Amino acid sequence: MSGERVGLALDRVWDGGAGPRSITVDHRTEFQSRALEDWAYRRGVQLHFIRPGKPVENAFIESFNGRLRDECLNVHQFASLAEAPGYVRPS
Repeated sequence: MSGERVGLALDRVWDGGAGPRSITVDHRTEFQSRALEDWAYRRGVQLHFIRPGKPVENAFIESFNGRLRDECLNVHQFASLAEAPGYVRPS
């Protein structure tokens, strides 16, 4: 997923209302991209990076990802990306 797609997905859930002041992210390439940095700057959102190798600094999302994997991705077989929950078709 590109940083641009991350920004588009965040815009969909943000929906123009009051958004967060900061977002905690890890060091994956989509979060370190210029596109996401520009997205955050335009919306006044600070990107807070956890320290490399310290997933406990982002325990909430690590827990969510584990549950999503256990309860959805490991249980259901999707024939295509479009069938996967939350999939956003690139524009």
